[in-house]
Amino acid sequence: MRFPGGCIIEGDAGNGGADTKEVYDWKNSIGAVQNGENAGDDTIPAFTYSVDNEGKLSETTTYGEWATRSNNYDLWGYNMDYGLGFYEYCLLCESIGASPVPIVNCGFSDQGGAASGSARILNGRHNKQVADYVQDALNLIEFANGDSSTKWGKIRSDMGHPEPFGMKYIGVGNEQFTRTYYDCYEQFLDAFHEAQKQNPSVYGDVQPIVGNGMVFADALGGPPAYRAYLADSGAKSYLEGGKISSWSEYGVVDHHYYMGYDDFLYYATPEQCIYDKYEREGTTAYKVFVGEYSANDSVNYQSDSATYQTNTWMTALAEGAYMTALERNGDVIDLAAYAPMFGVSDGVSRFDGANQWDVDMMYFTNTQLLLSPNYYIQQLFMRNSGTHSLKSEITNVAASYDPTMDLDGLELQRLYQSVTYDEATKDIIVKIINAGDTRIRLNVDLAGASVKSTADCTVLECRTGSADAVNSLGQGGYAISPREFTLGVKSVFGYTMTPYSAIAIRIHTK
Repeated sequence: MRFPGGCIIEGDAGNGGADTKEVYDWKNSIGAVQNGENAGDDTIPAFTYSVDNEGKLSETTTYGEWATRSNNYDLWGYNMDYGLGFYEYCLLCESIGASPVPIVNCGFSDQGGAASGSARILNGRHNKQVADYVQDALNLIEFANGDSSTKWGKIRSDMGHPEPFGMKYIGVGNEQFTRTYYDCYEQFLDAFHEAQKQNPSVYGDVQPIVGNGMVFADALGGPPAYRAYLADSGAKSYLEGGKISSWSEYGVVDHHYYMGYDDFLYYATPEQCIYDKYEREGTTAYKVFVGEYSANDSVNYQSDSATYQTNTWMTALAEGAYMTALERNGDVIDLAAYAPMFGVSDGVSRFDGANQWDVDMMYFTNTQLLLSPNYYIQQLFMRNSGTHSLKSEITNVAASYDPTMDLDGLELQRLYQSVTYDEATKDIIVKIINAGDTRIRLNVDLAGASVKSTADCTVLECRTGSADAVNSLGQGGYAISPREFTLGVKSVFGYTMTPYSAIAIRIHTK
């Protein structure tokens, strides 16, 4: 889970200054105060309160209480009171079995969002600019991974969590793309490498994530890029400077893309997916974090994408089709995160009109939670990911079957598939997406694998049979939700895909 978001951690210096008040400050989110001359001198004050239990007074001392957290505005224009801070985010990740992927400010303000080109170096907590942000990041890693003998590990323990959170990644910056950003990022990289040498038990397993551009065109191999200094060129110059021996040491590269649903379908095929063409070995090979993605109308490379709006069943199917490509290239893609995760609902519609973003994985009121079709596609893949990708293909298609469909004037593929193996359960997992409007009969050939007689299946189909259906708290309710059943299987078995459907078939091997 990538948190607390993207632009929110950058701040906006568009007001003509280099103020830090609009930056999401992870230390503010746990009640830290600015002590000493350096960011590392910051402390967490104790908070003592009295409880009157039928006339019997008792005192309790805690740390990091909400009441001690300094609030500030963010670049979106609303106040952050830090009721949900980095400590709570880590607890949430732990409770749902997710890996925490915190994003921190790099010392450089927002470039692509509210700042509109007026980005600049920020002052930092102690007016030492980038050095403050580097130290804040090191303190965060110690807060997450240090034991109680370390300063920030003890703070976490005092807040109520003695065991480390086991953080493996930290993102530095968000959607930033000029040479100034890479100058900032490389100061973090130098500090991280030194910390890993000095204290490997705390810092050794943490991989830095380098911010990339804002759109699919910024990814290597995507549509023509229009910005000069992306992560690839940054790693190249750092390598040429003798600081690293391969691009992979520069960090995991964070790719973001919000595209039309037909773009996701188009770029999911082996012929068009950029990751199928990425280098696997050598000095210029590196890992990728698809840190933000979802199907919507913000950017369209293939067509207008006006037929199906955001959070429809078709957008979810398109994301599922694209996830088959992410799984197929799991040796390149370390991790991926749908975004945004949460949005406000008025209790009837998907959103109440006040949201800045019309596509979210989940919507909430004060008492209810709405799970979108996109949520259920994410859940289907998360619960059925496997550990190894198996080579698979669609072959021997009958002459009567048209493998492509016309969608918004584009010729796109109907079927998308991914086959993986789960080392823990010894299951072969077959996932199939039918993005078209026709029923498709198919055979699954496991190439002679020895399997048990039944498989556990989870299928997602639209109750109304419509590609533009949405889930709602109001009238109509959920059009898409999972259905589970058992399927009889052999080494070769048949299954019929209904129109606009997705399935995960867990085949138990002997």
